[in-house]
Amino acid sequence: MQPQQSPGAGLVVHTIISVMFGQNSYVLEDPAHGSAVVIDPGFGCAEGVGALLAASRARLDLILLTHEHFDHIGNLNEIRAANGGQVVASASCSAHLTDPKKNLSAFHGGLCYSAAPADLVVEEMGSTLTWGEHEIRIHGTPGHSDGSICIEIKGRLFTGDTLIKDTKTVVKLPGGSKAKLSRTLDFIFSTFPPDTLIYPGHGKTLPLGATRKTIHL
Repeated sequence: MQPQQSPGAGLVVHTIISVMFGQNSYVLEDPAHGSAVVIDPGFGCAEGVGALLAASRARLDLILLTHEHFDHIGNLNEIRAANGGQVVASASCSAHLTDPKKNLSAFHGGLCYSAAPADLVVEEMGSTLTWGEHEIRIHGTPGHSDGSICIEIKGRLFTGDTLIKDTKTVVKLPGGSKAKLSRTLDFIFSTFPPDTLIYPGHGKTLPLGATRKTIHL
């Protein structure tokens, strides 16, 4: 599992890809202020996250969850215990963290993974969080799950499983909705410019404009 690095003005994004599920976990580092954020701490990412934080001597300020499905939260407990950091999620996602059936881990080899609720529950979609000198905007994007969110920061959009190139978004799991996903995708493509960098839950980072023709409901 090799972290991939994407530089940006005042911000570095590392991608850690899970060997087990091919899921992307992201570490956003602000070198100037010695701080970091983790997005979607999936299975197998804890070692890589710990190594990155140790190498940069960065403190972990926030752990943000795009949704509650077990492949995206599988190392939440480990990272939370080892590094601290305030966990941020939608109300629905937070409520489902505690239940292996609702986070779907119970149906995958009896993993039965659970975690404590989020420290900060985002009730007001479109709200912003302050991380150092950066503004993080939370967008409610239901469809894949009812509590799915996309996370916007500095021309980047972390979409979880809501938007993945060449992949039909799954809506058949509990809380999924084709109608809600249709509205969500309309919102994304009408709100963000084509050069917005999309960081999906699986697959490669690419500009939003390059995904439009590959998305099928």
